[in-house]
Amino acid sequence: MHIYDDTKWASAADRQWADKVRWRLAIDHPASTRALIEQILGEAQIAVADSGHSALELFGTPENYAQEVATERIPDSERAKVDMDGIAPEAQWQGAALALGFVGTIFGIILLIVQGFSVRIIPWQLVLVIAGNVALFTVVAGLFARRAGRVRNSWMLILVAFASLGLGAIGSLNLDNASSIGQISTLIPLLSYVGLLVFAWLLPEPKPHKKSELLAPERWFAALEGMLRGRYYLSRSLTTKYVSEARETWTESGTDHPQDVLGRPEIYAAQLIEGSAQPHQAKRRFSAWALTAVAGFWVILTAIYLVLGEAPGFWRWSATMFFVLSAIFVWLRVIRSERNA
Repeated sequence: MHIYDDTKWASAADRQWADKVRWRLAIDHPASTRALIEQILGEAQIAVADSGHSALELFGTPENYAQEVATERIPDSERAKVDMDGIAPEAQWQGAALALGFVGTIFGIILLIVQGFSVRIIPWQLVLVIAGNVALFTVVAGLFARRAGRVRNSWMLILVAFASLGLGAIGSLNLDNASSIGQISTLIPLLSYVGLLVFAWLLPEPKPHKKSELLAPERWFAALEGMLRGRYYLSRSLTTKYVSEARETWTESGTDHPQDVLGRPEIYAAQLIEGSAQPHQAKRRFSAWALTAVAGFWVILTAIYLVLGEAPGFWRWSATMFFVLSAIFVWLRVIRSERNA
């Protein structure tokens, strides 16, 4: 059995071709496993060595070859198990815990650097921290729910996040005159977040939900709509069009259930969007709005500090500017990509 070695290509151009294939499979086809990528590159390496032709001559452009590999070598059932970033939707709560642990660890380190080994516990700041933790956890959980096709649950979780931030802002403004309630070692929050991060990382990989249960026809179409709207970010009008076409196909087939002719909703959704640029464009726009919301949160947080008469520190100003500029940069990329589409 040939073991792939990227140092054994006949030319630098072939090695660059292989690197681009690896990148395109990893980015555009997240269901690609490392074993599959190594296997197809090993096969290509043998073919190039035996034929004397370049990889480009034998297999075409990296983009086209990656698409061909994904179509022929990755079963629809495997593609349907993960979202557009290769994440299993079953990891909803684990992913939220990882995000909270990671972000908390970063800010715990910043707090340690800025405040030293102890910090005063100020009531209004404590309220904001708790609200921010709840908001971050529920937002990430909501994004995972969306990628699983549960769009309504996703919006409910995001509303919880906004409610948490709103209540936190109101509570902090009402506690602006409350005195400090003591001091705490900055190592305590830092180690708590590190512990959460390690715990979430070490959790066993969640098992996929059982698909043996046959959904009622209307629930099947609702699940298809959720997948197209949530996981693949399609517009409401385009989703309605696809669902109507699926309903028409089922009606014309004369079968008892849409799954008899179309398969499981998550697999049918993956087949519908295969090779389409629309989900990626829609995902970029959704990400831009999400980053805009994060930037807005930091602007509001900075404004609360100013209203309460406490000048935000350098790191808080830096974070605010970072997210605002990042949102602007992402929107410029979205506009540029849509113009070139």
